[in-house]
Amino acid sequence: MECSGGLPHPVTNENRQQWADIAKGIAILLVVINHTGSGIFGFSPDLAGPGWTYFKYLTYTFMVPVFFVFSGWFTQLSRRNLPQRGEVLVANIVYPYLLWMLIQGLVSGISKAGNMVVTWEFAPQMIIGGWLQFWFLQTLIILFALDILYRWLGVTPRVRICVAAAVSACVAMGVLPVWWWLQNFVASLIYFEVGVLLALVPFDFWKRLNKVSVFIVSSIALVTLLQLGAGYRTPLRMLGAFAGIASCVSLAVLLQPWRLVAKPLAAMGRCSLEIYVIHVMVSASFRVAFLKLGITNFAFNVVVGSVAAVLIPMGVVYLEARLKIPLFRGGNWLRLFSGRKALASGGALENR
Repeated sequence: MECSGGLPHPVTNENRQQWADIAKGIAILLVVINHTGSGIFGFSPDLAGPGWTYFKYLTYTFMVPVFFVFSGWFTQLSRRNLPQRGEVLVANIVYPYLLWMLIQGLVSGISKAGNMVVTWEFAPQMIIGGWLQFWFLQTLIILFALDILYRWLGVTPRVRICVAAAVSACVAMGVLPVWWWLQNFVASLIYFEVGVLLALVPFDFWKRLNKVSVFIVSSIALVTLLQLGAGYRTPLRMLGAFAGIASCVSLAVLLQPWRLVAKPLAAMGRCSLEIYVIHVMVSASFRVAFLKLGITNFAFNVVVGSVAAVLIPMGVVYLEARLKIPLFRGGNWLRLFSGRKALASGGALENR
């Protein structure tokens, strides 16, 4: 099964680090579980148990920032020139963003099911602001467009991280007002730029770190910071997010020798884009069906809905490869319009 590369930027197969795929696999699994459980909770609030709130509070803090850090990191490692970066942006982020938001919107509008039913009047706001889970792709579009602008202007990574830190500080203090459709971008900019900066650190430095120590220290730091109020939707979230990212990545490295765990997680990481754009529709379908059948056990709904929301998108990837239908990459469409050679088939956001 060939995935389009996942979120955010994989390198080519010969240069790919498995731990990066595993880390993205852990993160996308947490995204699916949270969205599946949150959908059930929003649909029928009495179903969730007391532990769900803390689990959500814990994992929401870092599960999406992981992808932004990897986005910045692999983008900095990329050898693509500016026109190629623009092509990848349009073909592999803008294309699935518009296509799958349209599909999900049509399904929601026609079925009239789920927690949020779409109307035609809502369509412009959907596209501009990123509807439901698509806020992530909308934010990536802006981040990668800004990255291309920075590179065109010759702005160094050290200057970029200073700008991102200043923007984050001004927004946190209420000095810099932000349009509603840019709020997610501003909140995510610091993670992307940290990833860009980390790519400058020699890889030998990371190999010398004691992964067990990093995992233990970062996990303790994450829990401690959450207790101190550095969780999701708080001004101090950034601290908890970086602790969680360190914990997630170090855990991924530690899991590499455990093939029974590492292999499926790495596969999910490589297909994280496909899983991300489809999983809400899948989990919502199972949620509605289970509730109509009277199956209200929260754990059962989360487990079955999450498994389906991972496996069905990966099945769609298989069908895409067999049927040659561009469901996640628009490179062939760009080739038709521009007459240029198609983008490499190794990944939606392939770097090298």
